[in-house]
Amino acid sequence: MRRKNAADNPRIFDGTETAFSLTNVNRWDNVLQGFDEVRFAQTEHGMSMTPTYELLPVLMQWLHVGSVVLLIGGFFFLRVVLLPAAKVLPDPQKTQIINAAFRRFRVVVWIALITILVSGAYNFIVFLISTANQTATDPNLSPDYSMYIVVLGVKFLIVTFIFILGIALTFPYPVYAPIQKRPTPWLNVTLILSLIVIFLSTLLRRMF
Repeated sequence: MRRKNAADNPRIFDGTETAFSLTNVNRWDNVLQGFDEVRFAQTEHGMSMTPTYELLPVLMQWLHVGSVVLLIGGFFFLRVVLLPAAKVLPDPQKTQIINAAFRRFRVVVWIALITILVSGAYNFIVFLISTANQTATDPNLSPDYSMYIVVLGVKFLIVTFIFILGIALTFPYPVYAPIQKRPTPWLNVTLILSLIVIFLSTLLRRMF
């Protein structure tokens, strides 16, 4: 009966197989080491693969998004729900209900104005600091933010115009009386601009 050797039984490890196994281990070590180097390099440049959840940025993002939703949702309710429903009422009651609703919505406009400005300014400052740190670390790896700045500027201009319309629609100043007597077309413009702002915000989030 012939005696089995290492070549006949793959489960018996000879020196060649041991060297092969060690080679595989070394390869995996190199892969893991390279992964760590990439992870640490990205962390050094401000892009960590491990998510971090700091409280202040999360609160500011929540405040910013929540204020935008509250403001645009209020405009949507006034245009799509309140104004059509008030048409079935007599003129004195219709005018009274619409004026009362716009007066109450004035508080929402001011709260949203303050919270969006504060949270938006915070997010923009964080963006500037992150960009400056990344450029200082390695200017060659810093992306081109020119298009980002252009889109952000357009978004700021549209948001400013939305707030102007919100103030003109809700504040009882004589200069705003022509707009408040015919609020429907101005609410249409406000909603269209709001949808554009949402699109631009989504675009900014997907750029980098």
